[in-house]
Amino acid sequence: MPGFRLEMILSRSANRLGLCASQPNIPFRYPEGKYERGELAYIHDIPVLAVEGLPREIGEQVAVLALLPAQILLGYPMDVLRRRLPIGDKLRQKVFEKLVQKGRLLLVNFPEHHRAEFEALANFNMDRDPLLAANTMFDLKNVGLRELFGCSSLIVNAEHTATGKPLFGRNLDFFSCGYLHAYSLVTVYRQKDKKAFVCIGFPGFIGCISGMNDAGLCLASHDVFTPTPDRKFNPNGTPFALCYRRLLEECCSVDEAIELLKKMERTTSTLLVLCDKEGGATLELTPDNVIRRSMVNGFCTCTNHFTSKQLSAKKQDNVYRTLDRQEKLQNIAPGEKLGIKEMQQRLHSVNQGDLTIQTMIFEPEHLKIHLAIGDGPSSRHEMKTLDFGLPASGRKGPLSR
Repeated sequence: MPGFRLEMILSRSANRLGLCASQPNIPFRYPEGKYERGELAYIHDIPVLAVEGLPREIGEQVAVLALLPAQILLGYPMDVLRRRLPIGDKLRQKVFEKLVQKGRLLLVNFPEHHRAEFEALANFNMDRDPLLAANTMFDLKNVGLRELFGCSSLIVNAEHTATGKPLFGRNLDFFSCGYLHAYSLVTVYRQKDKKAFVCIGFPGFIGCISGMNDAGLCLASHDVFTPTPDRKFNPNGTPFALCYRRLLEECCSVDEAIELLKKMERTTSTLLVLCDKEGGATLELTPDNVIRRSMVNGFCTCTNHFTSKQLSAKKQDNVYRTLDRQEKLQNIAPGEKLGIKEMQQRLHSVNQGDLTIQTMIFEPEHLKIHLAIGDGPSSRHEMKTLDFGLPASGRKGPLSR
């Protein structure tokens, strides 16, 4: 796709053995390699997986190159339950089984190509129930799993940046359970008749909660801690992360994304931050409403509560310091211009310790992502730049048509 090429830097001297998570003193590293049209390599010490083809083929490429070496992630849904539900093992197992039962019902609502990709993953010697839970459990807030994603986002328009173009920064705050941070993965998708896009996430999770496409449309999903009069759950809805992946697959701008979201059946309440080459917005989403919060004075901030007149609470609890983080992000001096360094400092100022496991800054105009991953807070680590707008330089990269 013109203007959106990834030039792989293959570090052949790197460890290609895929160290097992059961070796606690040795950091995990994805093994580099190729399978069919997929390839996994490290770029500036960031694992990048490029996948291409039909949904079944993509599912197999993810399974072989990333999820098989990282099968510890299949235990993550139960580890989250242990963290969130301090109850006996037998009762917790019943909760897990209930999640899986509800997940099977949601699987029917997956877009067809997403379901085919999931089935390819599940059929590749994977434990199906944990994989299904990982892709559906976070939509099921009605089973006591509220208050999971304590994230922070900041968009700055061109007038207020040192680059002269919009910048979009985001912290992903989530339970690491001691290991999730080590399995972050950047995945580049190329699918027929869809836009190429990049997802910052984890193997086996086929939705997108942080990403950017070849048009420069970027997004970040946030959990929301505000009770609303709307439905808590829509059993006919599509899991939110799959809705957001569709936005990257089909849309070029914030406005297009909003119009597509309005046509979707959605499962639950979330916040979604969107940014394109012109600027951005925050969306307050429920199964029944899509409400836009536009930029104010050139800035857009988001933590984990609704602020619109329609959905805000009379008294908002300060869960995970959501009010404090929002106030701190909004505290920008008049005339101040933010560059990449200053954006990272802002994100670090609202970090939540070991909950902050991914920190990223998008440059939509230049198709760049500045990314820091690792043990929390990730915002303290050096940011590595992934340039998805590099010229081909005479080489055929994984995104070349």
